[in-house]
Amino acid sequence: MFLEYIWFALLIFWGCLVAYRDLATYRISNSDLRVGFIIIWPGMFFFGQNLLSGTRISLLATCVIIVGFIGLIGMGDVKLFLIFAPWIHPESWLPATTSLIAIAWVQIGISLIRHRSFPEKVAFAPAILLAMAVNLAS
Repeated sequence: MFLEYIWFALLIFWGCLVAYRDLATYRISNSDLRVGFIIIWPGMFFFGQNLLSGTRISLLATCVIIVGFIGLIGMGDVKLFLIFAPWIHPESWLPATTSLIAIAWVQIGISLIRHRSFPEKVAFAPAILLAMAVNLAS
């Protein structure tokens, strides 16, 4: 139980760091993603999260990569999402997707209020991280 709390604390610290850096620079570095991969995957296996089937993972990964190549989201956001993809719970996708869209719209709204124009870039990492937290908690 103690190890699980340490893992959760590391995960939260890493997520806050990635979200802050993305908000500040609109960029998710590969070194941050590597650290996340090193923290997330062993913890998910160790603490018993169920893995999706290979077919669902490949379909989901293909969709996300296509969205990244079209340019709707950055490739750092695609890689961040792919770190969590094997553990997405399909039965609780609706609350996670709703929180993802809500946070993105809040960021756009704040930008409209502050700069009186639509932003050219949106830091998507906070939305992805919160949506994954909602999905994993459900």
